[in-house]
Amino acid sequence: IREKSGLGNVIALGDSSLSQTKLTWCLKYGAKSFILALDNDRAGEEGTEKAIKLLLGEGLKAYVLRLPEDTKDPDELIRKKGPEAFKELSKNPDKAVKWEAERILRRPEIKTGKGRDEIIESAISFMERIQSPVQRHDFEDSVAGELGLTPSLLESEFKSYKEKKTREALKRDYRK
Repeated sequence: IREKSGLGNVIALGDSSLSQTKLTWCLKYGAKSFILALDNDRAGEEGTEKAIKLLLGEGLKAYVLRLPEDTKDPDELIRKKGPEAFKELSKNPDKAVKWEAERILRRPEIKTGKGRDEIIESAISFMERIQSPVQRHDFEDSVAGELGLTPSLLESEFKSYKEKKTREALKRDYRK
């Protein structure tokens, strides 16, 4: 992609995931933020989610490039529409937390009470990985608004979740 598009600071993962080893390599060369442009399929979506969790867990900035629906991957976009199309798309990536909020909220079970609770649990679990208070706030805003909650209510649920996990860890450690 890099050679075809004339972009610097671009790496191809070689598969649909960003490993800790690849991330360490990128950080060694000074990367501070990442724009993810994985394949436009289930494996690419799962790889994007995994990469987001890894990047946010390290306190890094992460963004997601939304490829056109009729495009399999960045290479195909460049072959069909030229490097300028990729460069133009790269100018306005989504925040990774927004992308993940939309992915969580896309579940069809959002319309049921149980499904809504499961979505809230997924959101809270994801929030645990977000190091940046600003990024966590952006995620809370996205999720809470779609679920008819206030961000402060979602934050309160998150704090309860963390307190419960702390109590459970203390109990496990006590039993040892």
